Amino acid sequence: MTRPKLGDAGDLEKTEDLVPMAEGSFAEAKESYAIATYSKRFGVGRQAIINDDLSAFDSIPALLGTAARRLVSKLFYDLLISASGVGPTMAEDSLAIFATTHTSGANYTAGTGAPDVTGLAVALKLLRRQKGFASAGETAPILNIQPAFLLVPAALEVAARQAVESIGDPSKSNSITVNPFSSMLSVITEPRLDDATNGGTAWYVVATPASIAGAEVAFLNGQEAPTTFRVEGTNVLGVEMAVVSDVGVKFVEHRGWYRCRGA
Repeated sequence: MTRPKLGDAGDLEKTEDLVPMAEGSFAEAKESYAIATYSKRFGVGRQAIINDDLSAFDSIPALLGTAARRLVSKLFYDLLISASGVGPTMAEDSLAIFATTHTSGANYTAGTGAPDVTGLAVALKLLRRQKGFASAGETAPILNIQPAFLLVPAALEVAARQAVESIGDPSKSNSITVNPFSSMLSVITEPRLDDATNGGTAWYVVATPASIAGAEVAFLNGQEAPTTFRVEGTNVLGVEMAVVSDVGVKFVEHRGWYRCRGA
């Protein structure tokens, strides 16, 4: 799959009467990735089927379907925490998703910030000041990206909820100072992050996909549901069950994502 990416339009320029309009251009880039096939099969012997008084084997197709649905999340988080946590390289500027040197502006802090009001303020500023993708000669617009989610490992869930669900600033000794993030961010906890590089300390602030692209998932022929098989044994007595899913995941934009490495 090749995902074309068209840059942002430059600012409009003042045009005097009877003067030709200024000519603009769009920057272009593309992100490429492939769909792969993932599968699993299980064999159930005839005697096991006969002795299955509790009909446990009847639940195997449902369990296979659950595993297939879980695959998409696994592929996404494996991609997010790859390259020691900074993520895969983006074709637009040949930098990792999380970098301090993006032309659009830094979206990564390598310091020891915690997911508190002070640390979230850094994330908010960097996302707000992200610049668009512009061609040479054009001025990249400031995107003013609004964050929506605080993504944390299980190790930081309590600290994250205290940081964004308190009406008052948790770092203050009074209830007068308003917590600016109490109505802005929703916490998402993902235990897969705990085993990654800096897994117990790294956290993310993310914009909603409705406002700016992030990662996308592709399925073969658009078929999101996995394909299941049940084959009666021939060489051996029993039943063989299998599930197959054809899927691919790729980040197509980095501007809506921020990562703090933590302590």
